Amino acid sequence: MGAGIPVTRQVPVALCLQMLLDSSFSTFGWIFFGFGFLIALAVVTRCELFTSWQFIGTLSSTTGVIDSIRDSGAHENDQQIYVVDYSYSPPGSGQLRGIAYFVGVNHEPGEKVTVQYRAGHPQYSRIPGMRTAELPMLALLVLLFPAIGLTLMLVKISQGLRGIKLLQFGLPALGTLIAVERTNYSINDAPVFRMIFQFIAADGLQYTVKYLSTDLKPAWWQFYQQANPQQINQRVAENVKKVVAKVQWLLPSNIKDALANNNSEQHANTSPDPAELQEMLLYLPTNPTRAALPLAFAKGINMDAMGNLHGVHPIRGILVSIIPLLVTLTIAVFGYFVLPH
Repeated sequence: MGAGIPVTRQVPVALCLQMLLDSSFSTFGWIFFGFGFLIALAVVTRCELFTSWQFIGTLSSTTGVIDSIRDSGAHENDQQIYVVDYSYSPPGSGQLRGIAYFVGVNHEPGEKVTVQYRAGHPQYSRIPGMRTAELPMLALLVLLFPAIGLTLMLVKISQGLRGIKLLQFGLPALGTLIAVERTNYSINDAPVFRMIFQFIAADGLQYTVKYLSTDLKPAWWQFYQQANPQQINQRVAENVKKVVAKVQWLLPSNIKDALANNNSEQHANTSPDPAELQEMLLYLPTNPTRAALPLAFAKGINMDAMGNLHGVHPIRGILVSIIPLLVTLTIAVFGYFVLPH
C-alpha cells in the first residue's frame, strides 16, 4: 500500500458515526434543528404557503355569504385574527363551504362577498382581501431557525463523508512534523495549535497536511518550544508570577526571588526525539493534497504502517447517535400528527 497500490478499506460503522456526528457544533445543530423544525412545522401548517398550491391554474368567481365570524385565538400586531365561515354555490356544484381569515373587525355575518374558486376544483376557494390560512407568508421567517441548525449539521456531515472516503481509499504515508503554529483561536480557553506534517506520496512528490488541536503531544510541544523560546519563556514567567502572587505570604524571600526570575530555559532547550515527530497519515492517491492524520477522524484513533486502524470504540459511536436519533424520531412523530394525511 505504501507503494501506491489501490486499496479499499472497511470503515467500522461506529467510526463512521463518530466522523459524521461527533462534534459540539454538530450536536448543537441537531438540537437547534429539532426545536426549530417543530416550531416551523407548527407555523408553516397555519401559513398561507400551505394552501397556495390550491389556487394554481384558472380561477372563477361567484358570490358567497358570510355565515359566521369567530375568534381564532391568535393575534397579529396586537389585533385579533378572526375566522370566517362562508358558503357559496358555483354553477353545477351545489352549495359549498369555505374558511377564510382576516385581522380586525370589518365584516359581519350575512354579508355578501366575492368568492374565487379553482376551475375544475370548486372546493378550493378564497375571499379576495382575506387570507386562506391563519398566518401570513411573513411567518415563514421562522424557517431560519431550523436552517441554522441544518447548516451546522451539514458542515460536520460533509466533513465526515470526506473523511470516510479518505479512510476507504487512502494510502498510508509517514509524515514528519515541520511546523507548530499557535492560532488566534481557542476552545474552552485552551489555545488551538496548527501542526504541519510533510510526506512523500506514491508519485514521489512532497505534500503537506495540517492538523488542528488543543492537545499537543509532548514531542510536539517541545518542537514548538524550540521554535518559539521567547514566547514560551514569557508565558512561563507570567504563570510563575501569578502562582507566586497567590502564595507569596507562605514562601521565604529567597525562594520567591528564584521563582520570579525563572525563565524556563531548560524547557526550551529540551530536544524532542525525531521518531516522535513522525505520524502515520492517509492520503488519496488520486489527489495527495487530500490527506489527514487518523487523529483528525476521531479521538483515540491510530494507524499502523499498513494503514490498519486501531482504537475504534463502538460505545462512542452509539453515544454520539443518541441525540440525532431522538431528534429524528421526535420530528417524525410530530409530523405524523400535524401534517394532514
